[in-house]
Amino acid sequence: MIVALIKTIFYGLISLIIITPMIVIVGMFAGLPPVFSFIFVIFAHFLAFYYSYLEFKKEEDAKRNIYLISKENSKITKNILKEPNNLELYIQRASNFKELKRYSEAIQDCDYVVRRNPRNLDAYWILIDSYILSQDYENAIKNCYKALDINQSCYEIYKKIKTVKCKKGDYKSAIEDLKNFINLDNSNDLINKATAYQEIGDIFYHKLNDEENALLNYTKSVELDPNNLQSLYHRDICFRSINKLDSTKKDFAKKINNSIKLSKQKHEIDNNDFDVEAIYNYRYESDFIYWCERTGYEPDDAGSYDAWSEEKNSDFINDDDDE
Repeated sequence: MIVALIKTIFYGLISLIIITPMIVIVGMFAGLPPVFSFIFVIFAHFLAFYYSYLEFKKEEDAKRNIYLISKENSKITKNILKEPNNLELYIQRASNFKELKRYSEAIQDCDYVVRRNPRNLDAYWILIDSYILSQDYENAIKNCYKALDINQSCYEIYKKIKTVKCKKGDYKSAIEDLKNFINLDNSNDLINKATAYQEIGDIFYHKLNDEENALLNYTKSVELDPNNLQSLYHRDICFRSINKLDSTKKDFAKKINNSIKLSKQKHEIDNNDFDVEAIYNYRYESDFIYWCERTGYEPDDAGSYDAWSEEKNSDFINDDDDE
């Protein structure tokens, strides 16, 4: 903290020497009273000192954190010499090595643990992350599948596999792995299955530019979890886009509409007069909810809808005119 303060003062003084004359000269040419220039100089340098201090303090905190983790690892290493069979100590040290970005040492400790206890999931988590962070995707995938042998129903492992395979550009294989999770006999895990459908939709939409399959998977996600805002938002974007295309794709959109209708029936949402206008209203509603989530507004706050309309309504009107 002291070093951060010294650096702040040093750079602040340099700024003061350079900026102050410039402000005074500009003020003179602009015909401003000297007192205004003086106030502006004080205010500008207060901000400069303050934000410089925050930045330097952040750097000092990061360095201190590295120092503390290294110091802790030294203690752990001494304890390992006393208790060489205590695998938890190796896990703690590996976790610290990962934080220090010393990935090879983290991998070495975790490899030792899984050789002694092949079902230690904590070691596999650190192994997977360390391999991903060091961009060794092949070994990351291998350890993901080893972790699945221990806990086949853990969705977080499937997400890691998806992340690695997408980094490699192996999108179709990533989709198949997510489908494997969906097909597991764990019917109570509906939220994670909904998220898996959403992840598949994201791959189709963002990576493969396949809006039809993206829409299909977003809809399945919403059927399982009507509160999945990500799926609601992107499904509505896909529907709006597909609805503008040729008649073949419009027929596909009608099938999706029927699926939406079944979803509404399942969750006891009114289906009277279910037509294109109703779907558009549903689209607007979900977009509004997503906007509130993103901006921090509450849907029932006074002025929330007006603020959303001001930002979004013109775009929607243009879309509807095109349709």
